[in-house]
Amino acid sequence: MATSNTSCIVHDRKYLSKFHGTINQIRRTNEFSSSILQRLPKRCCTCHNQTGAYPLTFDDLRKLCQEMKLTENGIPSTADCSNNVHYVILEFSSILSQIQHMYQVGRFIGRGGSHLRLLESTLNVRINIINDKSS
Repeated sequence: MATSNTSCIVHDRKYLSKFHGTINQIRRTNEFSSSILQRLPKRCCTCHNQTGAYPLTFDDLRKLCQEMKLTENGIPSTADCSNNVHYVILEFSSILSQIQHMYQVGRFIGRGGSHLRLLESTLNVRINIINDKSS
């Protein structure tokens, strides 16, 4: 990690090599488009605002790229945005009839989705149900 108190981390020769090295590390992950990586130096330039220390770490630049990606896609950015997706499969006994199967699914969802909304709000999760009718 390198920090700059008075110099621009993008334009100063002292920090330029480390800055470009960090951008190349991000580029090698293939997580972000080239348009985001091309705009990154402009977002990190501190020429007109030279107060304080500016961290130059992989994680900080990656978070900045994630924010840029979210705003590019029109999704509001959140501080704790996670890209983790977990799938949970509801398993049923093979001896259940189709009617019993639908009854148990209905009990899990609740009337008008009340059980799912309660689960989403208490655990701070988003639940999507994928079935034969889903596209």
